[in-house]
Amino acid sequence: MDPTKHPNPSPEEGSLPWLTDSAVELVDTPPEPAIVSNSGYYTGTGVADDDPDVAWPPRRASARLPWLLVALLVVGAGAFALEVGVPAYQELTTLRTRVTDSNVALKAARQELDAAGELIASAAVARGKLELEIAALGADAKLRAARIEALEAAKVAMAERLGDRIQRGEVALAMDGDALVVTLADRALFSDPVTLGDDGKGLLGEVGAAVRPLGAVRIDAHYDRVVPSALRATFADTRALTAMRAATVARFLEDGAKIEAARLSAAGFGASGANGSKKARDRDRRVELRVEAPATE
Repeated sequence: MDPTKHPNPSPEEGSLPWLTDSAVELVDTPPEPAIVSNSGYYTGTGVADDDPDVAWPPRRASARLPWLLVALLVVGAGAFALEVGVPAYQELTTLRTRVTDSNVALKAARQELDAAGELIASAAVARGKLELEIAALGADAKLRAARIEALEAAKVAMAERLGDRIQRGEVALAMDGDALVVTLADRALFSDPVTLGDDGKGLLGEVGAAVRPLGAVRIDAHYDRVVPSALRATFADTRALTAMRAATVARFLEDGAKIEAARLSAAGFGASGANGSKKARDRDRRVELRVEAPATE
């Protein structure tokens, strides 16, 4: 380089004291064209990479190393993901399956709980009804007990009043469930098969007075198998005969004992046994009054 072109002025002339000749030479020297070697890498300014004397700029072959590291990192990350991620994904899938199963089980449990609630509600309703029925049964039992007590009291009163007739076998008293049965012998009531005698009317008057405070009265008439010859033209069989006898007693209780007709009913049962001895036939010819307890509120 020609020093005359770039004189080195002294500090007294106002130049920069630190600017050296080499620096000036670098500034004034135009850049040389870059050369690309056969390998395709940039090797410096103006000198091929096969020149052993060129030391600067350094070769760019070292740029391969970062990419190799990146590739190794990617491969390592993939391997780590396979080693760690796959079991984690499987575990996550298993957990999701468990959660789904738990939700299904929870839904089924809720349905069972709802069904149990409905059963409990139904059981409560049934229990309420049962308690009402038990209360009603208890009330019915108390009412029945009161009715039986009333009938027992009437039986005792009639036994005291009709003691002599009971002793002679003309009257019998017995309890049959919720009814008091008053059995009247044929010979104590009728002067003939269909006509009440005076003694029979007196007996019915006493019985009627005793049962008047009670409830309904059903008159059941019975007879043996033989219709008296004098009555065969009127009654074809003993059923028709007993129906007439029952109606005769009912009419007297209404008119003579003053028992309401609505409380009275009559039925004829015909023959009540085989024709046996005279004692058996006398027992068959009878009238039964089935007396119920008075109705209560």
